[in-house]
Amino acid sequence: LGHLGCEVEIEPGRLIAGNAGILVSKVIYVKQGEDRQFLILDGAMNDLIRPAMYEAWHDIVPVIEPEPGVEQTAFDIVGP
Repeated sequence: LGHLGCEVEIEPGRLIAGNAGILVSKVIYVKQGEDRQFLILDGAMNDLIRPAMYEAWHDIVPVIEPEPGVEQTAFDIVGP
């Protein structure tokens, strides 16, 4: 559009950039509740707001894989 004296700029927005990030957190405490266990992370809702605002789903995967044969346990993941 050079002959019109203008430029076209495009911002990729959430469609492209929304899935481009990760949040790496550390477990800072394990809390035993009455009927379930909690992993308290050093990351909270203010670090990853999408699940609370849009009911978005984010997989939680370990950075370090557990040793073979270690029993897996279900936890609720919460922030501090």
